[in-house]
Amino acid sequence: MFERRGILQPITVDTTLRLLAGARRLTAAGIAGLTQIPVLIRDEGGEIDAREVELLENIARKDFEWAEKARLIRDIDQLYKSKELSWSGRRTAELLDKSVANVARAIQLANAIDAIPELASMATADDALKALKNLEEDAIVSELRSRQTDPENTYYSTGVRDALRVAEKSYVIGDTFQGLAELPSNGRVGLIECDPPYGIDLNKVKSSKDTIGNIVESYNEIPAEGYQDFLIRLTQELFRVASPNCWLVFWFGPTWHSHALISLRTAGWIVDDIPCIWVKNQGQTLQPELYLGRAYEPFLWLEKADRS
Repeated sequence: MFERRGILQPITVDTTLRLLAGARRLTAAGIAGLTQIPVLIRDEGGEIDAREVELLENIARKDFEWAEKARLIRDIDQLYKSKELSWSGRRTAELLDKSVANVARAIQLANAIDAIPELASMATADDALKALKNLEEDAIVSELRSRQTDPENTYYSTGVRDALRVAEKSYVIGDTFQGLAELPSNGRVGLIECDPPYGIDLNKVKSSKDTIGNIVESYNEIPAEGYQDFLIRLTQELFRVASPNCWLVFWFGPTWHSHALISLRTAGWIVDDIPCIWVKNQGQTLQPELYLGRAYEPFLWLEKADRS
């Protein structure tokens, strides 16, 4: 059929016969043994024109990748700026009939991919932006933290620096149950804030949503089938190490509200059925097409006390 019908859409070349668009059609024509095919010759030529043709050609192609599109938009913007000093992102947006925000986003992603090639493997541009934001936040926090703890740095707050040093000595990262096992019963712990895992399979819920590599996989979640036993063990250990009249702030996932109440009461904590609510400024949801953004988190306020 291809040999009989030929090429329906001409390939495009410049005045030097350099191919600008239609590499697949040209290859297919050669395989089919065609000796003549329709050709459009563009008089403008130049690298900028070639990039524009490439972009327009690929936008209409079904299997166009977002990372390729971002790079092409970035390249066109750079080429025009190299040709005209007054060129701006707004003019690139007008040229490509896109919003200024979309062009800026494409340029940001293209530059990010050059530095972090793994971003190109994300399913969508939105996923890549979320991952990039997380990486940037982690890098900023790490840099600020290193500057605050640097004894040679006299510009940053002495108070913050001292607080970070105290935190280094006071915070222990490890297995909670091993740490609790080393504490005496009815000790000197007067206030406990406990924010345990919520029994959610994050590898299914959040994988590829806003992370790169094994950031999600590194999180030690408790599977749903063992979560009740986990709650029972945790609340009992917290009660054991707490001092008389100790207060407990216990965060929980709404799905496990009733299980948390049963476990806490069984352990001996005095607890109100009605949870407290921490209201956030912004809600979030991974499925905005189905759910409203969650703008709060619940917690329980408990006491270890003998009221008999």
